[in-house]
Amino acid sequence: MLTLPQSHNPGWTATVDGVDLGAPLLIDGYANGWLLPPGPSGRSLELRWTPQRSVNVGLGISALGALAIFALIATGRVRKKSTTVRSGCRR
Repeated sequence: MLTLPQSHNPGWTATVDGVDLGAPLLIDGYANGWLLPPGPSGRSLELRWTPQRSVNVGLGISALGALAIFALIATGRVRKKSTTVRSGCRR
């Protein structure tokens, strides 16, 4: 049994040697757990929080937007609007 002491959430995935272990089980009323298939002791285990991909994409888009804004400022394309005051008096 593999136990991950994080709040139980189906967003967690686990693989052993590239084979998906399926949905996590609820362990001790809060944690994630997976039954490990029998095999040699030197296996590769990967735990992944899959919603993190969406967060990473959002951070990347935000970073690109910030770079675009800095580029516009650096090239002088962002200018203050000038206002013209007209006198309405005729003499």
